[in-house]
Amino acid sequence: MPLLTDFLTPILDCLPSGPSAYVLAYVYLRRIKASFGADFDLHNLHRLFLAALLSASKFIDDDWFSIKHFAKLADVQVSDLVHLEKHFLFAIQFDLTVTVREFDQSIDPAIKLLLAIEKCDQTGFASAFA
Repeated sequence: MPLLTDFLTPILDCLPSGPSAYVLAYVYLRRIKASFGADFDLHNLHRLFLAALLSASKFIDDDWFSIKHFAKLADVQVSDLVHLEKHFLFAIQFDLTVTVREFDQSIDPAIKLLLAIEKCDQTGFASAFA
């Protein structure tokens, strides 16, 4: 399995919203964890983060990529991504709105998460969702 940074870098580099979509995706993942008590690790985050990033991009970008293009960047099947996006949106109850305060409070933890992912640091990774 590729490192998450290898998986996400081509997508993040191409998104019009760039880091903002990443922060929103982080907020959405925190909501999943709060709602379901989900334990994220470096192995199960690929698909969840992909769905969160796709949802964030569609929410904030006027000119977002087609799902086909997004799937190609992520090297997944379009049908798998459609299925994943649908289930993800139901899991967060289609609540994509993030307040300015919530966004601002999530910037530093989102950066710490990205650094932990880059280092494959499971302890730092877990603390980003604490």
